[in-house]
Amino acid sequence: MHRSHYTLEDIPLSRTRIFFLLAATMALAVAFAACGGSSDSGSSDVPPQKVLDQTFSEKSTIDSGKADASLKIEANGDQSGNFEIDLSGPFDTNGSGDAKLDMTAKASGDVQGQNFEIEAGAIFTGDAGYLNYQGTDYALSSQQYASLSKALQQSSNGNSGQGNLPGLKDSLGDLTNEGETEVNGTKTIHVSGSVDPKKLTDAIKSAIDQGASGGVSQAQLQQLQGALPQLGQVTEAIKDASFDVYSGVDDHLLRKLDFNLDVAPPQGGELKITLDLSLNDVNKPQTIKAPSSSKPLNDLLRQLAPLLSGLAAPATGGGTTTPAPTGGTNSATLECLQNATTAAEVQACASQ
Repeated sequence: MHRSHYTLEDIPLSRTRIFFLLAATMALAVAFAACGGSSDSGSSDVPPQKVLDQTFSEKSTIDSGKADASLKIEANGDQSGNFEIDLSGPFDTNGSGDAKLDMTAKASGDVQGQNFEIEAGAIFTGDAGYLNYQGTDYALSSQQYASLSKALQQSSNGNSGQGNLPGLKDSLGDLTNEGETEVNGTKTIHVSGSVDPKKLTDAIKSAIDQGASGGVSQAQLQQLQGALPQLGQVTEAIKDASFDVYSGVDDHLLRKLDFNLDVAPPQGGELKITLDLSLNDVNKPQTIKAPSSSKPLNDLLRQLAPLLSGLAAPATGGGTTTPAPTGGTNSATLECLQNATTAAEVQACASQ
């Protein structure tokens, strides 16, 4: 297998990849937060499977709160390094499905002696959207905002998100009720267990297969389907996978979720992957305001265009990306980027 599937060596070569990863992490956090539970009373001595069934029930959702998420990757061996994304901020749908959020994400790491740090964010007010990159806010066009808002709504409330929860739960085993624990001042039931990589992969494949009927664009669907072979290879390399769920004692709503993966790549070394998500002020109103000032999105696209050209260039045999010549961004490419609303569409623009 190509080693870039398992190492971090090409991360600093394309800051745009990290930019898209930050956006994906935002969507992931909001999608997890949307998985709620029923309002039945509960206690800390209930069977752990029942706790999970209540927590990830389709009967109710978490409509608002403050999310804190962290994704950490640590590589040991010949290709050593570390990579971390931290995400935080409020979100509020008011039960309407129109996602409002003010999320900030920071990516940092040390890969083969190269340090990097990137900050990005997104603000959706309910009628306007803004992207933040390295501390500067950029306004989305009405078309881009409508498209991204719809995609976020579908990821958190759509059939493709909730409908596959049973498959995800089926991948969890060796369940233990660890008792009551406080999370952000709320009493929770702590359930731990292991993750069956094969069942988890089957659940992800099922979710992708349902994508066409869940509002996912054809370009996005093809991109996800193209990643399935690599997903299967990564699954085979997982040597240990565990999770911890913290569910509200009184309302059975998710307050904290931890995933830990240990991966042994075929070429040697080891990857440790940790995903942590915690929720505070669950189902309490959140104030989401537009930034006091912003620049046109074109300004950001002009900055990213050279990086996007490098992202679109073919990879060399060493697993790195060779940047394409960047003698300027022509008007056709800029217009294409301005109208792009998905990562696949942005890459298509960059390859023109």
